[in-house]
Amino acid sequence: MPTLIDADGLLRRGWEDTTTIRWQDVERELRAQIAAARAAGVRPTHVDVHEYVLFSRGPVLFEILRRVAQSEGLPFLSAAEWVAGRSVDRRFPRGPLVLARVVAIAPDVPPAGWAAYYEEQIRALPPGVSELILHPAADSARMKALTGERVNWGAAWRARDWAFVASPRFRRLLADEHIHLVTWRQIDSALVKGRP
Repeated sequence: MPTLIDADGLLRRGWEDTTTIRWQDVERELRAQIAAARAAGVRPTHVDVHEYVLFSRGPVLFEILRRVAQSEGLPFLSAAEWVAGRSVDRRFPRGPLVLARVVAIAPDVPPAGWAAYYEEQIRALPPGVSELILHPAADSARMKALTGERVNWGAAWRARDWAFVASPRFRRLLADEHIHLVTWRQIDSALVKGRP
């Protein structure tokens, strides 16, 4: 997929506003990734895109995402509200399955306020199904090697996510707020049951 590859022959790490891509390359890559997962014995539950890139780069890329997901029989991540750190975005287009809110922590939340941020966001969830995007992992030598010197989404970041979701505070919060954890597999199964 020539327009998706960087100078090192790898998929681009980011897309600048000036990046030129061919929509055909995007569609071919999405289909290839789904096929590769299935060939490896993985049954995908939904389609998601890193950093919302196919939502935020215009209607053509969103339409490709929608078309591929529909033809593959998979729902795709879509929400009424997208919360990243202290910003809320409602401008992204919506798919046929719309979650109430998607929440992710962002660099504008200081490490000391990590647990308080998650608690505040969980208490503010609207009725319905929402997604909390986390990157939990141990702050290990292996994770440090994988993430390099990154501060954002690096080993320490991931360890803070792990510490929060593994804590009794998190479990109490879910119980207090009457939140039931579900998986995309459960959502997909419910959608399949509801189809004619």
